[in-house]
Amino acid sequence: MITNKIFQKDPYLRTLESSVLSSNCDEEKAEVILTDTIFFPTGGGQSCDKGFIIFDENKYPVIDVYEKDREVIHVIAREKASSRWPCQGSEVKMEIDWKHRFDNMQRHCGEHILSGVMFKLFQGINKGFHMGDDYITIDIDLSQSEKYSVLTWEMAEEAELAANSVIWKGAPVHTDYFETKEPASKLPLRKPLALERDISIVTIGDASSPDDCVACCGTHPRSASEVGLIKIYKIEPNKGMSRIYLEAGERALRGYQKQFNTLYDMSLRLSAGISDITAKCDAKISHMEDLKNQLNHFRNITINAEIEKILQNSAKLIIREYDDFSVDDLLNMSKKLEPRCNGLIVLICRPHKTVLLVSCGNEGFNCAGIAKSLGSECGGKGGGKPSSARLFFREKSDMEKFKTALKSEFQTSGL
Repeated sequence: MITNKIFQKDPYLRTLESSVLSSNCDEEKAEVILTDTIFFPTGGGQSCDKGFIIFDENKYPVIDVYEKDREVIHVIAREKASSRWPCQGSEVKMEIDWKHRFDNMQRHCGEHILSGVMFKLFQGINKGFHMGDDYITIDIDLSQSEKYSVLTWEMAEEAELAANSVIWKGAPVHTDYFETKEPASKLPLRKPLALERDISIVTIGDASSPDDCVACCGTHPRSASEVGLIKIYKIEPNKGMSRIYLEAGERALRGYQKQFNTLYDMSLRLSAGISDITAKCDAKISHMEDLKNQLNHFRNITINAEIEKILQNSAKLIIREYDDFSVDDLLNMSKKLEPRCNGLIVLICRPHKTVLLVSCGNEGFNCAGIAKSLGSECGGKGGGKPSSARLFFREKSDMEKFKTALKSEFQTSGL
């Protein structure tokens, strides 16, 4: 016996009593087939319904619903080890998670409306869509269009306005069911039929000139007005097509609220009206670039002064430790020191526990060799070349140990 899909006739039905046709159980879950069901199984880009199956005063969460051989299989979980699984012939009650169901209805219908608009305006063909956790995606193919080859943001905005106009006029939504392909093919479909039997066609608007008409197995509201809102977030190229990121229904509203709240918060921080945020940001960025250039100028002056100070020291081993210079500053310094030094110069960035070695590269001053031997012995990681090397230490104590060992090495060698 094939499960009677009540959700096709009445997607607004939230509870229903039914009988168990079969039940396949283990310790943790059971797969239950019912005579009638209001649970939509995963399919057509839409996730399955959530909710509960109630039996023997226990509520079993429905964790998955799928269709196999025209039977709808409900996968339920057991929260108490002592509870009995429903068996063949058991009477059960179903409860739909309405918030999840209506969310799917809004989003799926929104996808239909926008796809229909894309087809009517630009001859764009929906080659696939996905209702994800964070957004809906639609892949639009314009290869059959005589006028358009690339979906631009201006085209997306035009389609968005047209799609919301379908919502504002409250276009009716209805589903027709056909056992065979021939009568279904007579409808003004935007896509050729791929199925041969058990076909459901969703039509939005007047059937003589619909806003959309396509085969679909999902659940939809009675009116486009229940979708509420369609909002496109972005578009991008994808495999020769244009991928649209969007939301519909309550999710679109909440997404807009989140984005608007961000703009409102920025306007407060910048002491600007929302319409002036871009100009204010541009001014801030320009000011920051000026400050950055000034900072770099004075930083270079400071670095060059420090280099001259170091070179005034004639010792063969020079160790300098810094708290205010970054590792990049010391790298810049080391590059300028490298062609001018006569011994070994050690530059230490204390906050980042990093040591830079600079030398003339001669025997006894081989930076790579020092890093490999003394550096490794003291827990340093890194390497380099004869004239320069870099070491990183996890602990400051290891860095101090390296510094002490280096001084001792030079004293012993008499350099």
